[in-house]
This record gives sequence, C-alpha cells and structure tokens, in this order.
Amino acid sequence: MEFKDSGIPWIGQIPKHWEISKIKYYFNFSSGLNITKENLIESGIPVISYGQIHSKENTGTFIKDSFFRFISQDYLKNKKSLVNKGNFIFADTSEDLDGAGNSVFVDLDLTMFAGYHTIILKNKCNFEFSKFLSYLFQTDLWRSQIRLAVSGVKVFSITKKILANCEILVPPLNEQKEIAEFLDKKCEKIDRLNENYTKQIAALKEYKKSLIYECVTGKKEI
Repeated sequence: MEFKDSGIPWIGQIPKHWEISKIKYYFNFSSGLNITKENLIESGIPVISYGQIHSKENTGTFIKDSFFRFISQDYLKNKKSLVNKGNFIFADTSEDLDGAGNSVFVDLDLTMFAGYHTIILKNKCNFEFSKFLSYLFQTDLWRSQIRLAVSGVKVFSITKKILANCEILVPPLNEQKEIAEFLDKKCEKIDRLNENYTKQIAALKEYKKSLIYECVTGKKEI
C-alpha cells in the first residue's frame, strides 16, 4: 500500500487513496434537551445525557441498555433533540482533559433523545461511515484536536464550533465498512476477555478476604 503525507501532525501518513475532511461537511449539529435529573421518570422515552456518556462502561461505539434514563412523552415536541441511528451524542463538558471528546454512537433505531450537556451530530453521511468514525473518535490522537481547543480550568467546555472544525479521515466506503466490521469482532473478543478477568479478580479478592477472616478468627486450622 502506498502512503502520502496528510499534512496534519496528529495524523502523519495515510493511505494514498484516503481523503481528509472536516466533521462539519458530514454532520449537522443540534443540542440535547435542557432538562435536569428532576425531569427523569421511571419509564417513558429513552434519553442519554452526559453522565452516561462519561460512564466507564461506555465504549463509544454502541449504546448499552444501562445508559437509558427516561422522560415524559411531552418532550416529543422538541424534535431537534431527537437522535437517529447513525448520529453521535457528545458530552459538551468534561471534568478532565481525558474526558474531552467523549461520545456515544447511536447504533439503535428507536425514538430517543439526547439529554442535558450534550451536542448531537446528525449524520448526512451513510451509516457505515458513522460506524467507522465511532472508532476514530476513541483515539487519543484524534481527540488531541479537541483537547488543544477546549477552554476551562475545573470544567472543560466542548462547543459545536470545536467539533465542526475537527479533521477526520475519509477512506473509500468499502474500506470504512471493512475496518468497522473488523474492529467490531476484535473489540468484542477483547471485551469478553476483560469481563472474564474482571470476574476472576473479583472472585480472588473475595477468597482472600474470606481466607484472612477464617485464619484470624480461628475457624481455619493452619
């Protein structure tokens, strides 16, 4: 494969047939609902706010059921805050630079809102390209653009203008799809392994506590 210099420091060389563009040419922008936690109810229309986006469980590439909070159907009149399959929901604030650029990819086709402290990227492009970007957006190199541009001391603010001017890589459509499908499979395996190790570590910690308790209380013969 032949490469070319992208002319952008954080990217470096890219395949010769790939292009570089800005997010604003592929997405329209909107804001999440202006609500608070007091507006949430036990069941209703799903909504995802910045708290779920900053969750450690968020991979950024798909929505977990545990992310959903709910609001009244009365909010359905706020159509600009509805999200569709292929959209992104970005948190517009972060307490640290590492979290600047946290987002979640909307891979579900259902009636759903973006909630408080969020920016919606509504795709003008195809679903496969959005899926490819969901992985690009997780890289520290891509996020370096946001981290250099955000303002704040204790809280860092991410604006629509910052996101709109971020550079993105644009491979041919067939390669976008191949890359996304490859990463879906590989990352799923890695996540399963990580989950298994987490369960094993938790079991070992419980065994350790139990062993100490039994020994120091004379319940286990040494």
